[in-house]
Amino acid sequence: MILHGLARSNRPQRPISNLQLPRCLGSWHLGVGSLALIRAALTASLLAASLSIAWAQNIGLSSVAGYAGRLVWVEGRTGSPLLARVVSATNAELVVTLGGVPRTLPVTEIVRVSLEGDSLTSGAIIGGAIGIPVGVLSCQGSVTEDCNVLGRAVLGAALYGAIGAWIDSRHHGRTVIYRGPRS
Repeated sequence: MILHGLARSNRPQRPISNLQLPRCLGSWHLGVGSLALIRAALTASLLAASLSIAWAQNIGLSSVAGYAGRLVWVEGRTGSPLLARVVSATNAELVVTLGGVPRTLPVTEIVRVSLEGDSLTSGAIIGGAIGIPVGVLSCQGSVTEDCNVLGRAVLGAALYGAIGAWIDSRHHGRTVIYRGPRS
């Protein structure tokens, strides 16, 4: 018997109950497995946000002391960047050499201190963050038993993280190691 152009099977159909939950986000039903995945993603995003806020806080000019002997760009309140070599740093002043001549810069004159070059970490993190939902959503429309959501999320994060790092390697910039207080 054909109803509306669809063939009817003689196999008995298994009734669908509310207790059967999908193993994958292949359907839009938010079952227990999906709820646990959403909770894990929310926890991870809140943790990442709190870490990025802590990372962006001003940690003091004394942190520049770890770069002693390296060339840095020092941007002062006058707006002109100086290429200098770090000698020492405290929270009150930065001692650098400009053309072999030592110079002491008080913290009130410094807007920002940065290194030449950009870290690939930011590109990898952004790419990985884009890759996780892409990997999870790649399960859409597949059979739930054949879909490994966690594996696809990890694969997406790795693939898109590598693409993000590659894109970031093509971009040359400066890494800020100290930002002065806003006045």
